[in-house]
Amino acid sequence: MPYCPSCGAKNKDGARFCEACGAPLAVAAAPNPPAAPAQTPAAAQSFGSAKGLIIAAAAIYAFTAPLAVFAGPIGFITALLALGVVLLLAYEPLRKGNVGAAKTGVLIGAGLAILYTLIDFAMGAPLAAVLNLAAGVALAVAYMQLK
Repeated sequence: MPYCPSCGAKNKDGARFCEACGAPLAVAAAPNPPAAPAQTPAAAQSFGSAKGLIIAAAAIYAFTAPLAVFAGPIGFITALLALGVVLLLAYEPLRKGNVGAAKTGVLIGAGLAILYTLIDFAMGAPLAAVLNLAAGVALAVAYMQLK
């Protein structure tokens, strides 16, 4: 309840004038709304979807590793290497907010996906090759989202 600065009388909340003497009352200023986040909703959405695509590519590589065993140890090692590259060079920098490093990691991962697609086809593991290609597409789309 506000008090009148002239006569000291109690007044109702929201009163603009003193009920006793009619003097104007100081109206408390409304609190300022909280500041908007630094990132726009569209940027936050694209950042989140890029992260999801990188995770999807890593999951594809994790699934591809056991399939690539049928192509021999080279296929298994390449799938594990691709998984490590995507997690360490793309996902981890993005998680820490370093978009530039994440873009570089995504490009490296996409390049490896193309290379490993060719290796898996040559080694006789077409399913692993198709999965590597899918991971490469996911990484290419993630790269476009990180602009």
